[in-house]
Amino acid sequence: MSLSIMGLYQYDQTIFNAIDLPAGIDRDTLVAHILVECAELEIMIPDPDVLKESLTYWSRAQRPIWERLYRTTQLEYNPIWNKDGTITETRDLRYTDNEDRDLQSTDNEDRDLASSADSTTTGKVSAFNASTMQDAEQSIATGSGTDTGTIDRSRSDTGTIERNRTDAGTITRREQGNIGVTTTQQMIKEEREVSTFNIYVYITQSFKSMYCLGVY
Repeated sequence: MSLSIMGLYQYDQTIFNAIDLPAGIDRDTLVAHILVECAELEIMIPDPDVLKESLTYWSRAQRPIWERLYRTTQLEYNPIWNKDGTITETRDLRYTDNEDRDLQSTDNEDRDLASSADSTTTGKVSAFNASTMQDAEQSIATGSGTDTGTIDRSRSDTGTIERNRTDAGTITRREQGNIGVTTTQQMIKEEREVSTFNIYVYITQSFKSMYCLGVY
């Protein structure tokens, strides 16, 4: 005696509760799709309890695959772009400029201002009965001076000038569009194929090949 999946479900409507599904996949929608697609096919495990246990382990093994496939249906992208990425560039133009300088200078001046001066003063008179002048008095003045010394002028300007500059940062740019490897028409065709993928159809086909006999 054979039993279809529809007949087993009518007997026990909890058999599909054992399927472990990723978040976002609606259980009722999946069950309805399985029943419509496999309604009259003979079930390989007609015992509901055994089938529930088998569905538990089977779905746990398949769940990572289902999750990856389901995430691909949620991606947002431009279907005619084949380049959409972010490039981050970090740069560091740091450099140091040091300058040592010594402007020390010395200015020495030696000078000698020695000087001397001599002078003689003579006074003359004549008698009332003579026409010749005669010396009456004489004075002599002698003077001398010395100004010697050294003037020392010196200056020292030493030190280090250090100039540092840092030009560091991160540049982020995004590149998008079509790099020309694939034509826009080809990408539109591939997008149509992607759009026809249905996660409920995929899981149903997996269930069908695993638990149903391919005869009516």
